Amino acid sequence: MLCLLARAAEQYGDNPALVDSLSSLSFRDFDREVDHLSRRLCSVGVGASSCIAYLLSNSVEQVILLMALIQLRAVACPISSRLPQSGVDACLRKVDADMLITEGAALSGNVCPTLTLADLARSGETDPLPADQTLDQPAVIFFTSGSTGEPKAVLLTLGNLYYSALGSNENILFGPGDRWLLTLPLYHVGGLGILFRALVGGGSMVIENANDDMTESIRRHEITHLSLVSTQLQRLLVSKERRKVALPSLKSILLGGSGIPSELVRTSVERGLPIHTSYGLTEMASQVTTTPTHSPLGMLLTSGRLLPYRELRISDSGEIEVRGETRFAGYVDGRQLITPFDADGWFATGDLGSLDADGCLTVKGRRDSMFISGGENIYPEEIERALCLIDGITDAIVVPAPHPEYGFRPCAFVQSERDID
Repeated sequence: MLCLLARAAEQYGDNPALVDSLSSLSFRDFDREVDHLSRRLCSVGVGASSCIAYLLSNSVEQVILLMALIQLRAVACPISSRLPQSGVDACLRKVDADMLITEGAALSGNVCPTLTLADLARSGETDPLPADQTLDQPAVIFFTSGSTGEPKAVLLTLGNLYYSALGSNENILFGPGDRWLLTLPLYHVGGLGILFRALVGGGSMVIENANDDMTESIRRHEITHLSLVSTQLQRLLVSKERRKVALPSLKSILLGGSGIPSELVRTSVERGLPIHTSYGLTEMASQVTTTPTHSPLGMLLTSGRLLPYRELRISDSGEIEVRGETRFAGYVDGRQLITPFDADGWFATGDLGSLDADGCLTVKGRRDSMFISGGENIYPEEIERALCLIDGITDAIVVPAPHPEYGFRPCAFVQSERDID
């Protein structure tokens, strides 16, 4: 049995668990609020195995809802707030959702019943049937786009989220007194992962308005930890330089998303930012490899070493394959679960990479983006990283262009800080 929140409430008590611009909720009060909401959810028919989708902005209320669903052994399904109605409906059909919970007025459409948070607040409370939490219970469905752009519904178990947090916290310490700023949406595993690191380690998750200046939020809340993609890191560097401010509270900045340009890594190190590079994917509940604290520049130019509770190997074709305690249960398609694993449980990620003598992973790019030019394998991501080393170029995309002699030649589109002659 794994009652993460109840255990955290007992262990960390009155320490802050969730912090926003208006208030702070202790682990003990967090547990109490989740218990109340689970009773309200039970009164409207939510129970074990219910698939409950929700379309909410980052908020304390969303976090409480997620944990209440887990407590009831229901499956939570956060949906991107950026999707049009047709996209929302497609996601609901994909997972055969039993209910959609929204922030304001109920959405039109008739895919499934819709409730608002206000509806839940007005509902009565019903004692739920006893439902012990277990590592293998289905917990959360995340939507992630494959190379075709068609969203896949990734089912993570409670154990996947728990071991992801446990392994992360062994590499990047996160405990009482630490504060991790939520800078990613909670419908991404990189955002939700912060919550489970807090439950395991006793640190606080700070939820700010998406439009708030990050530098100011770091100063106001004395943030110790951040999760950023390359665009956010670039903005932080610009803001820090413009404001001429130090950020002494920062202990760790976890970098995720697609490959971080090497020049951005170098600049971050030169300016004293405590960065960690990493490789991860939704299907592995976030991080797979990460650099340790105080890594030298050479290591930071890789994606780091394998974290605990994960396994990784490079196939004969150069593809990164993964398995372990954090590997997802499968892809949801209606009430069917598709399990794309080999006989030994390995999942082929579609990413190409290599391991050096120190066990550090270098990601070369996507298998399906590679093309052949004059008999040579071309990895667009390698060219893009090289182009971004050129002074003035801030971003680059490389695509194959048909060529009568070579078959294909790389063609680059670049974004620059100024006009290029």
